[in-house]
Amino acid sequence: MVEVFVSDVNSTVKAKEIVALLHKHFNGYQVNFDLDDCDNILRVMSVNTINTKSLIDFLACHDVKIEPLN
Repeated sequence: MVEVFVSDVNSTVKAKEIVALLHKHFNGYQVNFDLDDCDNILRVMSVNTINTKSLIDFLACHDVKIEPLN
């Protein structure tokens, strides 16, 4: 399963911090950012269901805003 989000992350330093946090908190998720995209895409991949609400809430607690790409 793959979920794609628009994010407000705009630096590679912040993106690396967020990736590390997500890997620690959401075991089994593979995550990466595409900061070359105008929407600063966050891509989340997992063999299991991805809990979108938990991701959004978790990152909001870390001052990162994401929303699903429609």
